[in-house]
Amino acid sequence: MKKIVDVRNKPCPEPVILTKKAIETEDFNELEIITNSEVSKENIERFLITKGIKFEVTKIGENYHLLIKKMNVSTYTSKKELQLKLIVTKNYFGEGDKKLGEILIKTFFHTLNDSEKLPETIFFVNSGVHLTIFNSPVLDELKNLECKGVEILSCGTCLDYFNIKDKLAVGKIGNMYKLIEMIENNGVII
Repeated sequence: MKKIVDVRNKPCPEPVILTKKAIETEDFNELEIITNSEVSKENIERFLITKGIKFEVTKIGENYHLLIKKMNVSTYTSKKELQLKLIVTKNYFGEGDKKLGEILIKTFFHTLNDSEKLPETIFFVNSGVHLTIFNSPVLDELKNLECKGVEILSCGTCLDYFNIKDKLAVGKIGNMYKLIEMIENNGVII
């Protein structure tokens, strides 16, 4: 059976999320993803490449058609490998000089965007939530990661504590229950 997922005109990160969900259901022989956005096409391609899934792309008119055969998905859905999950506890990287740490956090997220193996989830806690609000020095990088399928979460208690919940600009609000769930579900926390 051929399954078609139409992600035309869907805002980022929906095309990647819908692609991921469709693949995980495994109820198809062929899966065709249709998008009319080159950016969405590229984000879906990156996701598929990261997961080791082979696919074909054709352009028909203004639309891109990504065709995935079930036999190319089986290794992805059968893998029980550990998924990388990150916890970011402050708005700079490392100990010592804070100015250097601010430079390092920008470099880290920029480099992470170019990585072939992306984390499944990044959870921001304590002063780390300042990286997920408007005017964050890494906001564009985090939005790109989210578009590539990385789940971005910020601690709701932390956002409330710093009185910045209304300034959240990327991702969703998480809680300690979700953090514990991340740890329990065969993940590697760094």
